[in-house]
Amino acid sequence: MTTRRRLLLGAGGLLLAGPVAAPPLLHAREHKAFHLAPGGEDGDGPSHGTPERPFATLPHAYARAGAGDTIVLRGGVYGFGGRTSGWLLAGGGGLPGQPLRIEAFPGETPVIDGSDLRPSDGAYEAWPSRSTAGGFPIVFWDTPYVEVTGLTVRNGPLGGCHVNGSHPGFRAERCRFHDNGWLNDEHGVGLGLYGSGDGNVVRNCDAFGNHGGGEGATGSNADGFQVSLADSVGTLIAGNRAWRNSDDGFDFFSTLQAADARGVTGYLVDGNWSFENGYRSDGAMAPKGDGNGFKLGGRRRGAQSRHGGHTVIRNLSWANKSNGFDDNGSAGGIEPLQVWNNVSLNDARNVDPAMGDPGYAFVFVNHPDTVLGNNVAFATQGRNEILIRKAVERCNLRNGRPWNLFEPRLVLTATDFASLDDAVARGPRGPGGTLPVSGFLRPTRGGCLIGHGTRDGLPTELRVSEMPDLGAYPAG
Repeated sequence: MTTRRRLLLGAGGLLLAGPVAAPPLLHAREHKAFHLAPGGEDGDGPSHGTPERPFATLPHAYARAGAGDTIVLRGGVYGFGGRTSGWLLAGGGGLPGQPLRIEAFPGETPVIDGSDLRPSDGAYEAWPSRSTAGGFPIVFWDTPYVEVTGLTVRNGPLGGCHVNGSHPGFRAERCRFHDNGWLNDEHGVGLGLYGSGDGNVVRNCDAFGNHGGGEGATGSNADGFQVSLADSVGTLIAGNRAWRNSDDGFDFFSTLQAADARGVTGYLVDGNWSFENGYRSDGAMAPKGDGNGFKLGGRRRGAQSRHGGHTVIRNLSWANKSNGFDDNGSAGGIEPLQVWNNVSLNDARNVDPAMGDPGYAFVFVNHPDTVLGNNVAFATQGRNEILIRKAVERCNLRNGRPWNLFEPRLVLTATDFASLDDAVARGPRGPGGTLPVSGFLRPTRGGCLIGHGTRDGLPTELRVSEMPDLGAYPAG
C-alpha cells in the first residue's frame, strides 16, 4: 500500500522523503457534566441532564458519558418503584488519566435505596451479571477507570454495591454501604469487589449493618467489604470502617471457582477500622456469622487459586465476635502476609460454643514466611489470646502474658493509651472523609509503646523513624 509522504529538509539542505505527520486535532472532545436528581426525567433533548432538567437514573446518564466526563447526583433518595433489578452500569467507562467520575453534589448525600426492589426470591436467581443488576441497587461490570465518590447504598435485597468483570482503575471513596441483604441468606455484602483490575482503590468508605435475610437467616456471608481480585496489582484498601456486619468486617477470601488457577495478588490494607462484626445492627450477636475483624485469606475447598500475600498495616480491630486478624489459610494456597503495627482491643467476645468457636486477637497458622511485627493485643475483658503456629514474629506485645520478649521487659497497661473510649471513633468523619481523630488507642508520651518497635523487615510505608513505635500510631 502506498502511503502519503512529504519532503523534509535535512542537514545540508538535502531533500529527504519521510512520512507525513498527522495534523493536530482541531477540536478535542470537551468533557461534559451530567446531572441527576430524584424526580428527574430521562431523555435526550438538549436540556436533559442539565442542572435545570436533571436525569432520573444513573444508567441513563452513564450510557451518555465517556472518558473525562462527570455525573453529578443531587441529594435525596433514589428508589426503584418495585422494579425487579437495580441499576446496572456495564461497559464504557474512562481511560487512564481521564476517569469517568460519578459523584455527589457538594454538601449533599445521594442515597440509592433498594428497599422497594422486587427481584426473584428463588435460589440464586437474584445474582447480577453483565445483563442485570439483580437484587443489588447498583452493579458495575466491565467499567474501567470509573471513580465513585460520596454515594450511599442501602437496603439492597441481596447486597449493596457489586463490582465485577474487568475494571482497572476503579475507585470508591467516601461512600457508605449499609443495611443490605434482606432478601435471603446468600450474600448480604456491603461492597463486593470481584473480577480483575489493576489499581483499584477503596478509601474512606463505611460499611455497617449488612446482614442475611429471610426465614432462618444466619448472616454468615454478609461482610462489610469483600474483595477478591484475580491477578490484579496495586489494590489499596485504606481509611475504611466496618462495623456490625453479621459476618466479617473485611473479608479477602478468594471467590474463584475450583477450576480457576489464577491467584489473588496482595493488597495494601492500611489504616482501616473494624469493630463489632459478628453482630446485628441492634447489637445482638449473630449466631452463625464468623465475626472476624480482618479475614486475610481463604479459598474454596479443592480450589487451585493462590490467595493472601497482603501487606496489612496500621489497622484497628476491636470488640469483634471472633478473631481480630486471621490468615484463614487452612484450605491451602496462602501466600505470606506482612502484618505490622496493628492493634486488637477486646476481640474474641464470643464465649458461647453455640455461637461458634472462641476467637483470638491474632491467629496466623498457615505460612512460615508470614511476618508479624510491632503489633499490639490489649484486653480489658474476656480473652486476649493469640495463636501463632507458622510465622516470623518481631516485637509484638500484649497485656496479661508475654507475646514476644523485650529487654527490658515491657508491661502494657491502659495508661499506655491516651484513651480506650471509642465514642469518637464511631462518630462522623472529618473533612474530606478522613477518619475521626481522638485519643482512642493512640500511645501516651513516655509509655511502653514508644520507641520499642523494630525496623527489621519493616514495610517501606512505615519507615518513618529510626526506632518505630508499637501499635498503629506514632508518638505525638
